[in-house]
Amino acid sequence: PELQDQIDYAVENYPRRKDGKKTKVISGNHDLWAVLDGGVDPVRAFTKERDDVDFLGEYAAYVELKENVKLYLLHPDKGSSYADSYRLQKLIESFDGGEKPHIAVVGHYHRALYLNSRNVDGILAGCFESQTDFLRRKAIQPRVGGWIIEINFNENNTLRRFRPEFISWPTIIPKDY
Repeated sequence: PELQDQIDYAVENYPRRKDGKKTKVISGNHDLWAVLDGGVDPVRAFTKERDDVDFLGEYAAYVELKENVKLYLLHPDKGSSYADSYRLQKLIESFDGGEKPHIAVVGHYHRALYLNSRNVDGILAGCFESQTDFLRRKAIQPRVGGWIIEINFNENNTLRRFRPEFISWPTIIPKDY
């Protein structure tokens, strides 16, 4: 489909929250290919049509969940590594003390994983794309699904509990990408 068709589809079909909270999004490499081709970031264009979605930027952003709790979103541009945990561990190791988030959520790799390192709860986000020829050539089997994460805070708004649960998509649709 054409880029505008994809944007229109997202505007129409992306679920709206009923509690008034907003979805926070960043764009990644596939979205930004469209910028190179036609000058339009489809994620940014989508958010301009929806008042319940905030565009935070390209590739990375910090989100303040509470006054003392930061989440870091990242869509990196490197390939997968020999172990699912490696890139997430290296990211967490790379944060300086003052920049270190409490939670890091990383897309791009089409893998799903939870780990805690340096007191950072790290998540590989998974994906909603079935196996592609590219992923097969790279020997990557995508983890199709998403996370439900329960977060509890202490009275001083510090992170008390982080409970992630990955929900696998029950039926993978071949060539759904």
